[in-house]
Amino acid sequence: MHKGKRLLHHHEISVMQVVWEQGESTDAQVQKMLASTEGLDRSKITKIISDLVQRGVLTQREEENTYVYAPLVSRREVEEALLQDLHDYLFEGSNIRMIRSLVEHRIVSKGDLITIAREL
Repeated sequence: MHKGKRLLHHHEISVMQVVWEQGESTDAQVQKMLASTEGLDRSKITKIISDLVQRGVLTQREEENTYVYAPLVSRREVEEALLQDLHDYLFEGSNIRMIRSLVEHRIVSKGDLITIAREL
């Protein structure tokens, strides 16, 4: 994601995950995937998709009287932007504070850290 763009919120990421998995999707396909897990109705999903198109995160094309959406940003770009934002603002640029917090909140175990250190 480009610097200066607002980061994606939870439901936007859920929509993007469907589109990333499918490569491209209609709003009906996104609705079908998210109705049970996220509890989002069709109008909410349509609004989220419209916002993502407007912000340059998704592209749309018309095909047989329906819009088909494709990602303009990769999952990796979104991961990088979110992690960088957390690092810079929440943890004030401190790698140690960020990693310590991941361990303290049991998101990452000490064993995971050891494995990661070996792999690096």
